[in-house]
Amino acid sequence: MKGYIDHLSITNRAKSSCEIREDATLVSCFPFDTTNTDAYSDYGPNSLLKSYMSTTIISSHHSSDAISFNGTATSYFQALSFTGLGMSTQPFSILLWIRPRSLLTSTVVHVSKTISGTGWCYPFIGFALNGSVIVQVYHVPQTTLYGPLLPMSPTWTHLVETWSPINGLRLYINGTLVASNSLYTSYVASASSNVVTLGNSLSGYNACVGMNSIGKASGPFDGDIDDFRVYTRQLTAFEITTIYNM
Repeated sequence: MKGYIDHLSITNRAKSSCEIREDATLVSCFPFDTTNTDAYSDYGPNSLLKSYMSTTIISSHHSSDAISFNGTATSYFQALSFTGLGMSTQPFSILLWIRPRSLLTSTVVHVSKTISGTGWCYPFIGFALNGSVIVQVYHVPQTTLYGPLLPMSPTWTHLVETWSPINGLRLYINGTLVASNSLYTSYVASASSNVVTLGNSLSGYNACVGMNSIGKASGPFDGDIDDFRVYTRQLTAFEITTIYNM
């Protein structure tokens, strides 16, 4: 044999088709739980590398711990090696629980080619100038879906952004589809492995394409995030509702 193998695992039972699909398409899962050896580690199948600064782990979620961002320029969480998000034809789903302390214009999920937040860079999830939540992909013309104003702390909200070349862009809130646009069946990707930064756009601040929707003065996020996941497929409405109700 000539080639590469990674993440070999053996189980003592036959996995179901759903479990196998989960293993194949779940890119990362950050539960931010202190019950784990490292509350910041990726517990998905790929064990992605991560870094963070000016954040804390808090015991405030309805079922587990969470990561808290203090809204300063140095507060962020970052994970590397998201290859699927660099492919313009690859469907994806981004899921997270969020509890904002402020609805000021800010970046929640930032995708970039470099760890500085620059190069090919784009804010996928954030808050618009009017405080409403938005999701978007890099498209010409720019593709943005606007959701409602989210409740602030102490209320948690489940957000899901999905995209596929068949169904376009969708936004789910608490298991319910609230906005969609099926016309945007393509988007401009980086054609490389990407970095995902939570709570900050770092040096992409006021520079990356897509900041106009979030606001040219888009700043760091002030609030809490939990159970951050990325998939290389578009989750169905049933799957999203199931995860929301877990």
